[in-house]
Amino acid sequence: MARVVVITGGGTGIGAACARLMRAVGDRVFITGRREAPLQAVANETGATALVGDAADGEVWRQRLLPAILDQTGGIDVLICSAGGMGNSPAAETSDRQWREALDGNLTSAFASVRACLPSLIARRGNVLFVASIASLAAGPQACGYVTAKHALIGLMRSVARDYSPQGVRANAICPGWVTTPMADEEMRPLMQAEGLSLAEAYQRVCRDVPLRRPASPEEIAEACQFLCSPQAAIISGATLVADGGPVSSMFPLWRLPNALHCSGAPMTSEAVFIQVGALADGFAPHGNLLATASLPAGENFTFYVAGSEPQQLVIEDEQTLSWNGKRAPWRATALRPDILFIDFLDPERDNASISAVCNLTQRNATLVYGQLPDEAAARLDAFSRVEQGLPLTAVEARFVFACLDAQPGPLPGFTTALVGMRNQYTYSPTERYEHIYLNDNFYAWQCLDGVEKGLADVDRCHYVQVAEDLYLFVWREKIIPTLGVILIDLQQMRTDGKIMGYQGSDFGALSNFPVGASAKILQRHPPSGIVGRRRARFQAPHPSFRRVALRLTRPTGASHRLTPRRPVSAAPPGDAIRHRAALLPGGGWRLTRPTGASHRITPRRPGKRSATGDAIRHGAALLPGGGWRLTRPTGASHRITPRRPGKRSATGRCHQAQSRFIAGWRLAPYPVYDSRNLSLIYSPVLLKLPVLRPQHR
Repeated sequence: MARVVVITGGGTGIGAACARLMRAVGDRVFITGRREAPLQAVANETGATALVGDAADGEVWRQRLLPAILDQTGGIDVLICSAGGMGNSPAAETSDRQWREALDGNLTSAFASVRACLPSLIARRGNVLFVASIASLAAGPQACGYVTAKHALIGLMRSVARDYSPQGVRANAICPGWVTTPMADEEMRPLMQAEGLSLAEAYQRVCRDVPLRRPASPEEIAEACQFLCSPQAAIISGATLVADGGPVSSMFPLWRLPNALHCSGAPMTSEAVFIQVGALADGFAPHGNLLATASLPAGENFTFYVAGSEPQQLVIEDEQTLSWNGKRAPWRATALRPDILFIDFLDPERDNASISAVCNLTQRNATLVYGQLPDEAAARLDAFSRVEQGLPLTAVEARFVFACLDAQPGPLPGFTTALVGMRNQYTYSPTERYEHIYLNDNFYAWQCLDGVEKGLADVDRCHYVQVAEDLYLFVWREKIIPTLGVILIDLQQMRTDGKIMGYQGSDFGALSNFPVGASAKILQRHPPSGIVGRRRARFQAPHPSFRRVALRLTRPTGASHRLTPRRPVSAAPPGDAIRHRAALLPGGGWRLTRPTGASHRITPRRPGKRSATGDAIRHGAALLPGGGWRLTRPTGASHRITPRRPGKRSATGRCHQAQSRFIAGWRLAPYPVYDSRNLSLIYSPVLLKLPVLRPQHR
């Protein structure tokens, strides 16, 4: 008689191998998991029944999973708890979220599954198998959450065996070592990147101290699982079967990456590793700062008119389905502003592609982003080979179409560089923070401050479109992991909304297209050129609490900052230095340089007094033969300023060389330097020797 077998985590790895084997011997198999695509792939291959749901959620078991199984079968004979997850960090570096995820994926999922299925298992005198790990027996380094959960899993197994064996329910655990699963493949990447190894070579490296000198295959572990669940193991309960290729204690220090780097004598490192988009979607702030989906009535119609081509039509059919040029697709919509609608869906006319439509209902225009992921061959072509072959840096494609929502032509959105020069921080949840630096109109830099990608950083291709005032569409295309991001950035509300699309895993079998949203914060903002001479400068009266001369430099963007000399004075010079370039001098004054290159110096004569220049800086100044200055107003009127006594400083503050005295000084000139660590504009001292000026003596 065919058994009813329920396998959690049945979409990949050991769970999928168990499903294949038990279907092959005629069992009726139900597989559960959080991701529909891999489950459906295994179901299509084996004939198993796929049930999508989080095994760690007791309500999901009570309301959906268990009723679906019992309605079709009437009972359960075998439960295999194969769901699991990662937890690669020591205790001090494990966040609350990472801790919960490690325990939920490896322990809570097993507990909730057993609790839900026990009544049926008791009725049929069935058995439970827990897929544990050699981490259940000894602690591997830098894996606090994972080791804790796997140790506790053995305790759960023993508790179930002790309590329910008298009622005919057997409970056992299997502890594999290295197994060639997708999760283990991801763990190999640090070693592959550090030493340039292939995947097979990396497995060989970490298993060289394993007595069998190789990892297990999922099918080999499935055979052991089949035995423990079979009548041949009817006397076995509360047991732990170690399937690691040899005595666990002899090689356990090497069992987990990045510690496998010790195999080659390399220093242990916690260097972050790029992850697949499916893993990013699973851990990327699923309950973070997402916008609520916008409700659009059935029959809502959007027609996109593009000059020189046929109109494109989008029709909302119901809450889940739209029609794009007559072909149906699931959709999601949000409204970052009341008149701005973001509609995103997978392209029903192309494989591995999406369409994102940003509709401005006030201006009656739209921006369409046609995204396309590369096939496996193009994605596996490294950056060096792409450049060598004259290909674009990334194989991810994005095509932009600007359209009107009415048949009559109107204003259209367009590309912009308004974001260039900004350094922004985006908080997707309390545990997910990223920083962006918009370098130019083609590239931006990003780094993950906290979250599933913590420690990762890169520079990728990007595009900017201005949708409305202070509202920008930001699109990026990553080159390492094929990823397309389409994000609206609202600098009025200081928040974002959009989506990220990529392949779920390295097998390129399914897409992950998930929403993201964040609060935004501008950390720095400066014009792309970073040239001080392009700013307006004016003197500003000091705040009474400062009692300092201040100069306010205003950028073309409107941003400004204030410079003050080190010497206190009672008030600022009343002049206006709009057409000058200003530099702070070491002695506490200012050097104002005209666009022509002429310059003059302003210094306070002594603390507490007004600067000697008055409003002279608005005048044209010329050096007179006798040692003074001729100041000419814009109206043409002029007056003369002369030194009050030979050998003393002139009223303008400029040191003339009367009686052969002169100042051979240096001045600080503004010079833009980009600091590679934070790309902020700083001032570096550039020493420029002042010319020696001598008055003419007769």
